[in-house]
Amino acid sequence: MRRPADRLPAALQDLHLVAFMTRNMSLKAWARNGSLGREAAFYRAIRPKLGALTLVTYGDGEDIEIGADALPDVEVVCNRVGLPALWYQRYLKHFWARRKLRGETVMVRTNQMPGARLAADVAQAGGARFLARLGYLHSFNVEQRTGSASPAAKQARDEERYAVDRADHVIVTTSRIRDMMIQRYDVMADRISIEPNYVDGALFHPALDKPRNDALRLLYVGRLEAEKNPRMLIEAAAELTMPVEVVMIGDGPERADLEAHAGEQGVRLIMTGRLPNADLPTEMHAADVFVAPSNYEGHPKALIEAMASGLAVVGTDVPGIREVIRHEQNGLLCAKTPNALAAALTQLAGSVELRHRLGATAAEEVAATLMLDRIVERELALYAGLLEPEKGLSRHAG
Repeated sequence: MRRPADRLPAALQDLHLVAFMTRNMSLKAWARNGSLGREAAFYRAIRPKLGALTLVTYGDGEDIEIGADALPDVEVVCNRVGLPALWYQRYLKHFWARRKLRGETVMVRTNQMPGARLAADVAQAGGARFLARLGYLHSFNVEQRTGSASPAAKQARDEERYAVDRADHVIVTTSRIRDMMIQRYDVMADRISIEPNYVDGALFHPALDKPRNDALRLLYVGRLEAEKNPRMLIEAAAELTMPVEVVMIGDGPERADLEAHAGEQGVRLIMTGRLPNADLPTEMHAADVFVAPSNYEGHPKALIEAMASGLAVVGTDVPGIREVIRHEQNGLLCAKTPNALAAALTQLAGSVELRHRLGATAAEEVAATLMLDRIVERELALYAGLLEPEKGLSRHAG
């Protein structure tokens, strides 16, 4: 899988990046939930800049076929013979890493914290540098669902600490997550870089001409589960006095309950199920307002894609969203109640000029800071810096 990389920094020409997918995730699952195009875009963009790129998945042999189409010139390592999960992990640690990685300039990178323990062990076995990347703080999310004293929360914190203790560097998506990592795991600030989620500018950009809708068209994109709080959107829509329709893209355990609740509330609800990421711009261009009603977020991808599309956005004033939306500048923030959301939607419904102004500002900001090529450049600069032998590897503040 190695090829010449002309005119690249010497530190990167020979670098073999081994990227680990989130535990139990696969290319087939990405394709099924519509995120394959979004997730693969990063690896396609960074691949020509490196000596080699390997993606480690938890899928079966179908991932090889999917990868050949979606990720050309990327080696896909998967559980192609159907080993039990524990045996597959042992194979990667005790055989594959030593056979494939020893003697090369290798950097192992995680996609999220679930599965980071295995990635750290593979890095150690292969004599590689280890880069722990997380788009959201998994332990925080588990604590919100199960309580901070639950076994699941303790396990999540233990895995994060294990990874941080062994990481040469940590990548997070927001300053809030960086501060939480420092507080929880005593990691030095200079060992953490903030690299936000990216937007594919070839897909997500303002529409040249938006349709006029007979009803206010509200768009939600995400999992249909309690954490994302889609029920509140239906309840807010029921309070509006103007004609309205709610479009929900995604799937999850609350789908049937949401459909029933919309019927009870007299809200016109359009459920599309999951859609490929490449289909989202059409839906965003057709909508009037994008709504992010979540209880908490990391650095929400669908929200920043909506902003890049020039869509007016409203979100709950909660961690992860308040770091993205600046109230009345690039969107609206509201309290986490149906009444507050309905008031924000009424404000947007009453002024086309306000929707246009907020959407234009949001699109300009995303274009200036979150485009895929810019994030790839920043990540490559981080790799090059970590490969410098004089880089210090002190790990803790104390």
